Amino acid sequence: MSKYHKILLTVFLLLLAGLVFLEASQPQPINWNPSYAHVDKIPLGSYVFYESMQKKYPENFQKVKQPPFEFLNDSSVSGTYLFLNHAIAFGEAELKKILAWAAKGNTVYISAAYLGQNLLDTLQLETRVAFKYNTVKYQPILNFTNPNLKADSAYFYAHDTDLVYFLEIDTTAQTVLGISDLLAKKPVIEDSLVNFIKAPFGKGEIFLHLFPEAFSNYFMLLGNNREYAEKALAYIDPEKPIFWDAHYKIGGVFQTSPLYILLGNKYLKWAYYFVLIAAVLFVLFEGKRKQKSIEIVPPLQNKTHDFTRTIAGMYLENNDHKAIAEKQIQLFLNYVRTKLRINTQEIDEEFLKNLSERSGNSEKTTRDLFSYIASIQQKQHLEKSELLKLNKSISDFKEEE
Repeated sequence: MSKYHKILLTVFLLLLAGLVFLEASQPQPINWNPSYAHVDKIPLGSYVFYESMQKKYPENFQKVKQPPFEFLNDSSVSGTYLFLNHAIAFGEAELKKILAWAAKGNTVYISAAYLGQNLLDTLQLETRVAFKYNTVKYQPILNFTNPNLKADSAYFYAHDTDLVYFLEIDTTAQTVLGISDLLAKKPVIEDSLVNFIKAPFGKGEIFLHLFPEAFSNYFMLLGNNREYAEKALAYIDPEKPIFWDAHYKIGGVFQTSPLYILLGNKYLKWAYYFVLIAAVLFVLFEGKRKQKSIEIVPPLQNKTHDFTRTIAGMYLENNDHKAIAEKQIQLFLNYVRTKLRINTQEIDEEFLKNLSERSGNSEKTTRDLFSYIASIQQKQHLEKSELLKLNKSISDFKEEE
């Protein structure tokens, strides 16, 4: 490695080390993923709410990991089924089973910003996302309609998020429990946007709450907002079992791939990148320096031509023209058998006719050649001129093919 290359490599490594240091010293960004998983302590996890419910109802609070369709197969299950997630959409068969369970006198409590259309159609409801022209922030404020639960000052959610509300409800069949609005200048609800209702269903009840952030870690640890979550659950009978749904959770599905975990931590991620870069540099510089030369192996030479010339030279030196002619005739007959596919065992009229047709020579040329071959085979000695004539006749015969 030249001195110039060493300087470039050193500068590159220093820049890389500086980049790693700057990245590692950055504060970890806040994860606003709407998990709502009871094990997550991120802002939109439900660790605080879940622990509070366990302490408040240690005997009646039960976690359910199964899908509702499977859990409700047990006919002895009764009480309140509590669903909390950013969005909840039941399948048709599952929704029928949940509604049938509620109709028996049980309670279904759902807190989700976005509900499945089949559930909304069943209860004849429609939702919208709130929008205001006079504000650039979308920070919701919440309160209750029940005078016993209503707070003097609305509960404030100090983070921008969508505020979903019910467009219209049937007040003769459904009860408004909570209202909301987007924060303007004061935490006062000007547009009473309904976000919490109760709908009777058979002998039971269905509660629909459109602001699941109210049960998140961030909301419950902000000011007196824990009070809002307690009031929102005041409609649940604490004497009956409360089933916490752990199936419909965004945070319930997580990656277990080692590479995903490795890249999920910024320190491990940059260490991993550093190892990869070091490996590439090693291959480019160190590996290239130690590469062994590849020996050049010459290809095998064809010695047949040299061997033939040697044998022919031996016959010529002894003036044995007859032997050379016999070898040449044998080679020609072998050529006729292999190349033209004609049997040379009998040299008759049919053979001469087939040979002339396949070789492209006239019958006269073919007859003259084999007549000359027959005359040579009858002689005991040959002159050089006769051998040359034989060679020329065979060569001319082959060229016509």
